[in-house]
Amino acid sequence: MILHSAAYKPTLRNPKAGKKMSKHFAQMQAIQEQEKKPLNERNQIHCQRYGALELAFRVNVNQGTSWANIITLCYCSKWYDRLESFNNIFRCADSLLAFTKVNSAKAIEKDLKVLKTKLSEEGVLDKSFEAKLLERQRKDELRKQLEKERNFKCEEAAKELNNVKLAVESKRRELEARQRKVEAEAAEVDATTLKVNSVKESGAAKQQKLARKGEEIVKEFHQYANSIGVLLPRIQVEPEVDQDMGRSN
Repeated sequence: MILHSAAYKPTLRNPKAGKKMSKHFAQMQAIQEQEKKPLNERNQIHCQRYGALELAFRVNVNQGTSWANIITLCYCSKWYDRLESFNNIFRCADSLLAFTKVNSAKAIEKDLKVLKTKLSEEGVLDKSFEAKLLERQRKDELRKQLEKERNFKCEEAAKELNNVKLAVESKRRELEARQRKVEAEAAEVDATTLKVNSVKESGAAKQQKLARKGEEIVKEFHQYANSIGVLLPRIQVEPEVDQDMGRSN
């Protein structure tokens, strides 16, 4: 039984295992080549035996040997050689199969160890990933809580800001109303002041006019008194004139 390279190729994914299987495959091919030599020698011996049997058959036929003995001899010799050839082939196949099984078992065991190592590493990575995932979830929950608190504080600050704006607007309107009232009162005071000043000026003008008129009256009175000085003494006239002037003021 001869194995060809096209029919048997290692299919392991591990490059080292593939190289090792290629090496084993080369060794098996060398063993097959070594085993082919005795097979070729046996074939030559079988050919020689067939030649000898053919010669004996001819001799026996010439000597008058019975057909049954000749056929039995040929049949036994033929099947004996075939059985021996088959046994040799089976022994080679068994040894090759055992060798392949041992090497395959070793390679599989090695691959299994590698896979177990990778599986263990992947388990460690999975645990690390799970821990990172839990940490990420915790951070996400904390971020959501902080965002919720921030939004609540922003809403409260917005409400407070609106209240302050409303209060400021109310104060501004109140101040504007007060300012308008003060301006109106100031305008009224200014108008009153102008009116008072006008009255004062008018009164002063009247007072001056009256004073001039009084002076004229006094002057005329003095002239009249001088003209009638005999009738009214000057001492009595002057206090009376002063009294009249005080009343007019």
